[in-house]
Amino acid sequence: MKKLLTTLSIALLTVVLCVAFAGCTTNVSGKTYNYDEVVAESDEDLPGLGQAVVSKAKELVEEAFEGATLTFNEDGTLSGKVSSYSAGYWGQEGKNVSLYATSEMTTALLTFTVSGSKLVLETTQEGFAFSVKFVKA
Repeated sequence: MKKLLTTLSIALLTVVLCVAFAGCTTNVSGKTYNYDEVVAESDEDLPGLGQAVVSKAKELVEEAFEGATLTFNEDGTLSGKVSSYSAGYWGQEGKNVSLYATSEMTTALLTFTVSGSKLVLETTQEGFAFSVKFVKA
């Protein structure tokens, strides 16, 4: 009886863990995401000119992504519009979603991280960081 109870407990725990971890990664296939916002952060000790450059760069990034949409078609193609890109291909490995110019998918143009209903593109340089966020439509 004890052996049966242990086996059932392990099986139940395995099912619960599988369900819990399945929710951690969102599959983007067949979904559309819309541009939401750009967040820029900079070190406080960045000189005044550096702060101005980060501020101007944020404005340029906002302009580039304003009105952008990404639709991850189930056939692996990408439609929508991001800056000057209007079509392409996509691939997903876990939480990382990469955009490609060609179907060979050798060099990613951009790589986003999926977090719940958001896609986040992050870049960090010495002294500042940018996050471009998209939300599921």
